[in-house]
Amino acid sequence: LTSTSEAEPLVPAKGKAYSSQNEADGLTGFTTREISPQAIRLWLLLQVTGFLFQFALWREVSSHLADFEDVVARECGPQHRVHGVCAGPSWNTSKFENFRLAGAEKKTFTFTTKSEPATFLLAVDPISHQAPLAVSPVEAEEVDEDLPDLKDVPWSAEVRRIIPPQTVPLMRVYHHIGREVVTVSDVSEEASASMREHGFVEWEAQVQGFAFQKESTRFAAFVEDAVSSQLTAMHMNEQCSFSKSWKAFNLQ
Repeated sequence: LTSTSEAEPLVPAKGKAYSSQNEADGLTGFTTREISPQAIRLWLLLQVTGFLFQFALWREVSSHLADFEDVVARECGPQHRVHGVCAGPSWNTSKFENFRLAGAEKKTFTFTTKSEPATFLLAVDPISHQAPLAVSPVEAEEVDEDLPDLKDVPWSAEVRRIIPPQTVPLMRVYHHIGREVVTVSDVSEEASASMREHGFVEWEAQVQGFAFQKESTRFAAFVEDAVSSQLTAMHMNEQCSFSKSWKAFNLQ
């Protein structure tokens, strides 16, 4: 082994000598390179272009959000809400029922829809154990303004089509606790034929409590029928579910 004197210059493999230790320490493998003014202008142009595109996207998203908030404020104002669900001009209240259930008692009611294809929302809201019965959605809303939701009250609901009769014994069964909204869509040919022949489709809904719920509970149930003229196009769109989107909007 040989040692190198501090006075001797360091010689790298390529044969280039460094006159000092500082220069040797600066050997990192990187080299400085000048950037031309054209490259700097191009980089600035790309940054400005990206900023303009981001600003345009922000304006478009802000505009859509503002439009959505305006629609919610217009369609779901205090005067258009029934038990926390929108009942504005874009929906038709087909049925309102106010009843009490104790244990496994059942409440059955019928209603008609005129949307095509049939698309409606069924809302079931446990209201109170003590409040008096109301006779209309408006009266019920006035009575229940200060009453808390009974979020621990279980119930189930069945929905079946009766005109025209459905080919299966039961369409759907829902099990929920507290207030809940469910959506139903019927795009069958039988329902479309009934709309052409009668101008409506008739349904039957049944709400039932559970046997272990001994205390009598007051319920409010109502049906909102869609009245949009573009329901067919919405249902044919494979990229979205109109029923779920409509339910989400109603719960805003």
